[in-house]
Amino acid sequence: MDVAVQAAMILFFGVAILLVIGAPISVSVGIASVLAMFSILEADNALLTSAQRMFTGMNSFALLAIPFFVL
Repeated sequence: MDVAVQAAMILFFGVAILLVIGAPISVSVGIASVLAMFSILEADNALLTSAQRMFTGMNSFALLAIPFFVL
């Protein structure tokens, strides 16, 4: 089975199962994505990649403009 198909199945079924259990949507998506990431990458690479992606996402000018517009 291809790695991309495996990750997609983990994401889809993980979200579906967690939603049936009654977990919030944000928690379901977060847990499923962490499980898919750890199934594809090794633990040290997965942690490094997630830290880099979170910093890059927070460093976006468009996302910073929204709270300043509200203020």
